[in-house]
Amino acid sequence: DLGFSYIINSKGSIMAHSNENMVLQQINPIERMENDESYTDWGKALSTILEQKTGIITHRNVNENKIKENLYAGFCPIPGTDWIFVNASNENELRSSFSKGRFGMQAAIYSFLIVNIIIVYFVGKRITKSITDITVLTEKIASLDISENIPDRLLGLRDETGVLARSMQKIVDNLRKIIKEITDSSLSVASTAQELTASAQQSAATIEEISKAVDNIAKGASEQAKNTETGSRHASKLGEIIDLNKILMNDMNKAAEKVTKVVEEGLSE
Repeated sequence: DLGFSYIINSKGSIMAHSNENMVLQQINPIERMENDESYTDWGKALSTILEQKTGIITHRNVNENKIKENLYAGFCPIPGTDWIFVNASNENELRSSFSKGRFGMQAAIYSFLIVNIIIVYFVGKRITKSITDITVLTEKIASLDISENIPDRLLGLRDETGVLARSMQKIVDNLRKIIKEITDSSLSVASTAQELTASAQQSAATIEEISKAVDNIAKGASEQAKNTETGSRHASKLGEIIDLNKILMNDMNKAAEKVTKVVEEGLSE
């Protein structure tokens, strides 16, 4: 066992590793070393790797058995991405192999590195193309262009790119569903608006008729008020005439009494 390989992004998070939990949990040794001393050596080494981008360094690390070991780490960037490929080998394993045959070991290491670099190149190229395709589709979705589905080639991938592609397809499907619901709601609102418009027009016509009727009633009430006022004046004059007649009747009664008295006196004479 000459070591192990892994991939980190520009922030130091593990993007690919033989331990799936490190990928799924997005382990970042640089951040974790602040609270967990077991990540200190690894976090410092990754900081150096991110700074140098390409080269070979030695550092100490705690393996899965909680034992510290010295590692040689060769690293280089993956073209077209901000990821860095790291190949780490145990120092003791390398030294023991050197004792058996330094030249053969160097050849094996270089061959291993070359093969890994070639693999990384083609894998990186494939990942870069997939990410580029997804980026183009993401820009279309951002501009609300959801006329295209995510290609089956991307949906069928088993890595993080495939997970991202399937998530984007779900977003497209959900956006289409939402737009359909909005369209249906808009049609329903338009129909309701037409009905409300018709009702409003009918109400306006009714209100106009009521306004005319109220106007006629107001005119009738005004005329009635005028007639009532006229009748009141006439009734007042009639009262005055009745009072005058009463006075005249009293005068006539007095005159009649005088006449009767004179007649009686005349008859007596």
